[in-house]
Amino acid sequence: MKNIILLGLFIVLPYLLIAQQSKQQITLQPGWNSIYLEIDPTPNKCTELFKGLDIESVWALAKQFNTTSKTGLDWLIYH
Repeated sequence: MKNIILLGLFIVLPYLLIAQQSKQQITLQPGWNSIYLEIDPTPNKCTELFKGLDIESVWALAKQFNTTSKTGLDWLIYH
């Protein structure tokens, strides 16, 4: 009986441990858009993520505060 219970757990447990997946859809308007990503995009490379889209540049805030920067902010830029 104990073996049957263990076998049942091994069969059912993987289905209970499946990672949660979330999606976030963002509709971009022509011009300047400000968005907040709630998830990590997949694919995570800009060249793959924006392939086929008419995007001039993407700016991302790398740090919220940096004492060595003149502006106090560091930006990552994709053209």
